[in-house]
Amino acid sequence: MNQTITSSEAEQAELWFCTICKKKGHTAKHHKLFPEIYN
Repeated sequence: MNQTITSSEAEQAELWFCTICKKKGHTAKHHKLFPEIYN
């Protein structure tokens, strides 16, 4: 199986998870994982 993904796919996945985390109020924890999204 090919595990390669593009940077845009990775960014979309991160944004999708971050959106869910924002809705659940988990911003502080997620900010450390994906600081570029919150800056």
